[in-house]
Amino acid sequence: MTLKDVEKILCDDNLFSRIVTVVMVVTALFAIVSISANSIMRYIVRKDIRAVEEFITLGAFWMYFAGAVYAAKRRGHISAQAINLFIKNPKILYAVEMVKRVITFLLCLVFTWWGWEFFWWSFTEGGKSNIWKVPLFIGHCSVSLAFLAMLVYFARDVLMLLRLKPSEYRPGAA
Repeated sequence: MTLKDVEKILCDDNLFSRIVTVVMVVTALFAIVSISANSIMRYIVRKDIRAVEEFITLGAFWMYFAGAVYAAKRRGHISAQAINLFIKNPKILYAVEMVKRVITFLLCLVFTWWGWEFFWWSFTEGGKSNIWKVPLFIGHCSVSLAFLAMLVYFARDVLMLLRLKPSEYRPGAA
């Protein structure tokens, strides 16, 4: 498998991307409907929906981390690119971008490990939510899966930059 093959798998729309998109949309709609219904019931009907917050929290875990994976795939995470305003030398900009991407990858590697430990602890300890006794590892596994997926996308970003010569680098280019 060549670097081109890996790039094609990661950058093309595929089943994984569609699953992430569906998870984001479904969990966002679930949160909107649940919070709205809970508010209507609580403040208009004067009845509580029993412990709906447990399910909203579970959905929020999946929504937030699916969004993080989506942003990593599209290189859409928030960043401040002010250095591009002051430095015009493509070689220096390339070096800065490489440092940024390598640090991002390394931090994600650490967070992937922590995410796995978080999930494994949750799974082995058998934690459950207070009212409905929903296993906590269901929400926590989204952390592990998301960081693993982001790690792959951040590795893609480093490898794609390595393919360029420093003189060919243009800020904002994929």
